[in-house]
Amino acid sequence: MAEKIPLIWTNDDVGIGNAESLLGMVEFLKQFRIPGSFAIVPIRIKDKPEYIYEDTDLRKALDKALEDGHELFQHSVTHACVENGLADIRMYAPHLMGYEVAKEHSRKRMYYERYWQEDAIIDQIQWGKEVWEKTFGEPSIGYRPGCGSFSVGMFQALEKLGFKWTSVTDLVSFTGWMWISENGKDYPFEMTPPVRGYKKYNNIIEIPGLDDVSFRVEAGDEKRFIELGWRQWQECVKNNWPYVMISHWHGLERNGGTGYKIHRILLDRILNTNQAEPVTLTQYYEGLIGGKYPLAESDEVGEASEIPYWHVWRWRKK
Repeated sequence: MAEKIPLIWTNDDVGIGNAESLLGMVEFLKQFRIPGSFAIVPIRIKDKPEYIYEDTDLRKALDKALEDGHELFQHSVTHACVENGLADIRMYAPHLMGYEVAKEHSRKRMYYERYWQEDAIIDQIQWGKEVWEKTFGEPSIGYRPGCGSFSVGMFQALEKLGFKWTSVTDLVSFTGWMWISENGKDYPFEMTPPVRGYKKYNNIIEIPGLDDVSFRVEAGDEKRFIELGWRQWQECVKNNWPYVMISHWHGLERNGGTGYKIHRILLDRILNTNQAEPVTLTQYYEGLIGGKYPLAESDEVGEASEIPYWHVWRWRKK
């Protein structure tokens, strides 16, 4: 039998007002006996900031998740898509963040970049960290930025504030995201390394996410997305890659629960192979730094090693 690979089930966007959805996911995972890694938004801003420790129902649901062996980690600070940097360029597609957001972020880029500089972004992430520690009594060592947005300043801040790993500042595949769009139905299957975790900034480990095959799937279209997730699983098994699933509570519930249907069938199929080792993101991180799991190779990471052809430094001695 082939070696088992890490199976990591992750979920985004739980925050104030989402206690019922969190409990629903905890109950869903119970049937599979696998841990979930839940990215929790610490602060909601409406007329004023609201903090997760103020939501009594959510606090009970978070305790329940922890009691059942699940992992909670910090998901941005307020989940404003632009608070940590710019998102993956593909996220600005019309059916996702959209043209108006792309236009705003482009035209106001100088304005936003001020808030990605080290002093400003340290204060922002520290704000969320303080709320997290007041809620749980200890810091989160993991951080997933909202919308996958990031900047160098974010990584500088995370390192100085004691975080150890990030997730989905790299997306391995965009196939599922595109298929939810009528214009993207023919988008090809893709899985672009790095898929394994790697050192993205000094000692901060990035754990790339695969895809979200359950985001806004219409009723009747579930089978296609199940097969996409299965094909991604097969590629991970073949290459000894971790299978890092991405989901969103609102995606699971949308259109009468199409996301849940996809995950129910896909997880059952995967677990029946006996090739999955269910772990949390932090357990995978600990395995990476402890040598249990391999880090991505340098050629998979694809970092530029030369000065670009268009820069004067390439043609003149510094």
